[in-house]
Amino acid sequence: MPVGKSPDEGQHAVNPPSQLDEGEVASVTKPEQRCLCKTTEVVVAGKDVRSGGRNSCFFGYLDILGFKDIVKQNSFDQLKDIVRDFTVKCAEALDKSRCIGATRVNFESSVHARIVSDSIYVWTENDDRLTQFDDLLHIVNALLVSGFQQGLPLRGVVTFGELFLGSVKIPGDIALDFPFDNGSVYGRALVEAYELESQMDWSGVLLTPRAWAKVVGEFERNSKAEERAVMRSGNIKSATDLFNHFPYLLWCEVPFKGGNKRKTIAFNWNYKPYFELSAEKIRKAFIERCAVVNDTVRVKLNETLRFYEYTQRVTELCDFGLMKWLPVPDPDYVLATIGNA
Repeated sequence: MPVGKSPDEGQHAVNPPSQLDEGEVASVTKPEQRCLCKTTEVVVAGKDVRSGGRNSCFFGYLDILGFKDIVKQNSFDQLKDIVRDFTVKCAEALDKSRCIGATRVNFESSVHARIVSDSIYVWTENDDRLTQFDDLLHIVNALLVSGFQQGLPLRGVVTFGELFLGSVKIPGDIALDFPFDNGSVYGRALVEAYELESQMDWSGVLLTPRAWAKVVGEFERNSKAEERAVMRSGNIKSATDLFNHFPYLLWCEVPFKGGNKRKTIAFNWNYKPYFELSAEKIRKAFIERCAVVNDTVRVKLNETLRFYEYTQRVTELCDFGLMKWLPVPDPDYVLATIGNA
């Protein structure tokens, strides 16, 4: 579950940006000049982030499946080792995601990742750069593969929306004689991702219609400006090229609880994985740490293996140069609603 407090946004008005310490983050609401609506910006004291630091971003929420059972079944020292090894492997996978083949790609990334208890947050710093979405795509797939490697299957959602990350400055006239860490993570992006994540019945990540609409919008904006979107997977001329050029995303049926399956965009964690994957390794990731392998676990495992088998067939198509035969999202997916979120 998401961790962090959700203070009322009105509290931020206590300290305007001019009174903040350098590097402190606050949420400032102000009227648009050409309309009656209001927009919210993230303001970092001492830095001008208005050109690209708005709090609307691509945001991913990933949850470790079965983590509560792991906590109950292991001693505290064993749990520390599990979390440490998982964190190190995640870092290794993220480092490998910076490489194409044997060549390391040097570029400045604006994607952030944070592990909080059994949850992983990943988000982009700037919402209007497709290179950051492409980087986020690689990072999420790397995290999923790392989870299988460590016997900790992950499940999550990547969406686009408002997000607040930071601390609320406590007024000086409130005297506290103890440390008070009020770091907060909240917003519509987190709520949508969390609600959808809990409804799925597998280990994988889907991309919401809201996020895909943003990607399509950026492609169209670049097209009007007669610019090609240069991403790590190559020059992308259209939204469809994102699927046809390199299948890091797939249009397929994703399993939801209750036996429901819905056509959505899924992250293809088996395309050029950063660690070796196999059906047996995925099976062990689900079973080895389980005290009881019940029907709930079996359903998630079987649906994950079914997706793995599908990605194997996709890889064969790609090896034969038949990427264009892969299905692409329905044109109206940007207007779709998934689950109850």
